[in-house]
Amino acid sequence: MHANILIASSFFMVLLVFFTLGVMFLRRVKAIRSGAVRVRHFKTYETESQMPQKLVQASRHYKNLFEMPPLFHVAVLLVLGLQLQDGVVSALAVLYCSFRLVHTVIHLGANNVLHRMKFFGASCLVLFTMWLYIIGKTFL
Repeated sequence: MHANILIASSFFMVLLVFFTLGVMFLRRVKAIRSGAVRVRHFKTYETESQMPQKLVQASRHYKNLFEMPPLFHVAVLLVLGLQLQDGVVSALAVLYCSFRLVHTVIHLGANNVLHRMKFFGASCLVLFTMWLYIIGKTFL
């Protein structure tokens, strides 16, 4: 059961990446069609400071999903490979995904920096706790 929760959590994070990719793509198409951005911008991204804010938000969030979340995927693979799955690590995985979902909604929506920072920080703390738990179960 815990292995299924971990696999589902990892898959959820993959879905979050593809969801964000879709949002980013739609915002790019809208910006191009409205004339706010020219297609040639995407050759080098040199004019990012001149792009619409919503487009920059989506692009930045997409990049963000390739920063901390890979550590989550590695942790899940490690837990499964070492057969360390239990209720604690499953709960941490679900909590991590929940915080990342709220972070995504905030970042792609109203983008309240203080709220976004709280959920990002909480997700980092959960991920760090997950890693400490894995290390503890492995070596203690």
